[in-house]
Amino acid sequence: MDNEEVKNLLCDITVSVLESAAFLFVDEEKMAPYSINEIDFRGARIQFSGFKDGRVFLWMTEETADDAARNMLGLDDDYEVNEKQRDDVLMEILNMIIGNLLTAMFGENVIFKLSIPEKINNEETPESFPDTTVFLSIDEHPLLISIEL
Repeated sequence: MDNEEVKNLLCDITVSVLESAAFLFVDEEKMAPYSINEIDFRGARIQFSGFKDGRVFLWMTEETADDAARNMLGLDDDYEVNEKQRDDVLMEILNMIIGNLLTAMFGENVIFKLSIPEKINNEETPESFPDTTVFLSIDEHPLLISIEL
């Protein structure tokens, strides 16, 4: 699979997971990667090993993470989401994405060992993103997902 095919698959799976699990709907236009380092992100990563080794990263704004937490936990719109809830939901979304992604890329019969998803501090957001990064937008807030193989 070339980088463009990986990005398309990653985009489709991310959109599907966000819509079905978190009731978040991605804007039709993909976001341009301009000025991305000026945004305060919540991030998570998960590593995998086995048939192939790599990592998947997910970054979203605090507003988007709060909306996802409220939707996934069945909380009222005015509920103030705490940091643990926000991070747990972010890592769970990433877990769902990687499970679907690895199966779609390599088939159901390939076994991978997954690490526990972990939170990424904003300082760990890279200056540049891998060629396999998808830039999306939810309610005009950026969301990024990438895979490194």
